[in-house]
Amino acid sequence: MSSFLFESTCPQNPPSTKDFLPVIEDVIKVLQKEDQSVRPKANNKKPGGIINLIQGIPTILVPDLHSRYDFLVKILNYRPSNFSVLELLEKGLVNLLFVGDGLHSERAGLERWNSAYDDFLSGNFKGKAMTEEMSLGLNLMFLVMKLKIAFPRHVHFLKGNHENILNDDENGNYPFRKFVDEGQMSYEFMKATYPEKLIKNYAVFENLLPVFAVGSDFLVSHAEPARYFSKTEILNCYQHPSVITGLIWTRNDEALGNPAIQLLDEYFPENPSSLYFAGHRPVKEKFALREEGRFVQIHNPEKKQIIILNPNDAKNFRDGIINLDEV
Repeated sequence: MSSFLFESTCPQNPPSTKDFLPVIEDVIKVLQKEDQSVRPKANNKKPGGIINLIQGIPTILVPDLHSRYDFLVKILNYRPSNFSVLELLEKGLVNLLFVGDGLHSERAGLERWNSAYDDFLSGNFKGKAMTEEMSLGLNLMFLVMKLKIAFPRHVHFLKGNHENILNDDENGNYPFRKFVDEGQMSYEFMKATYPEKLIKNYAVFENLLPVFAVGSDFLVSHAEPARYFSKTEILNCYQHPSVITGLIWTRNDEALGNPAIQLLDEYFPENPSSLYFAGHRPVKEKFALREEGRFVQIHNPEKKQIIILNPNDAKNFRDGIINLDEV
């Protein structure tokens, strides 16, 4: 039985300040002092934007979570072998890589967002609907943080365009709204719920997240690269916010040329079967292919699916797609 404990169903309220703040502070320390063989430092001696995944073990690739707490629970309990994913993490036998976007439920939460927006417009930032929404998202991220603290070399969460709790336009971010005014609504909820210190620390956590992961024969970022970015640019991305924007916000058909192919050719010059994976833009089936079939989009918000990538076998990723609602 695992010693790592978590709620099997999402608590009905957001984490308390007493519980949440120490975990945020601890995960910041972990991110600031990551093993340099896994996360090289930028030229300013701070954590760089690149994660080098541990080689020789499978990587579980997780698309956008978007407040799906039950999705994360299913991942941790899933048994790809005689052991659950959580047990494999404890044994150091798997990498768990999230492509980002923890908060803000998508179409499944549309009715809740509309109800929360009515409250928001009347000045009620902590109504029933918004409390439910933020309970899902914040408890999910609370669990992600605890996983990172427990398994720092094996669990990684890439920054997505929804990792912007302040809803600002700094550090590569843009304010977010889709169905209603989700970014500002979330920020107002945070201000009405938590002390300023916690909110500021949450933003520090977001701005310490890596933006790019390198595997045995694959690359990962939240979105398709907007253009080709050099290793130096990505490593030093927090000194060059446009690089962050270009790896977390790119829409379909917005990239210049075939930047994913260029990056693959740079990292794996002798492997034409190497692939680049990302979430961000929804797909209708299990995946979608772009850039001559070498850029793979994996975020279907209607499915709780993961991809298990075996070492040096990214080309067979289709065999590793698992819909956790069907197992």
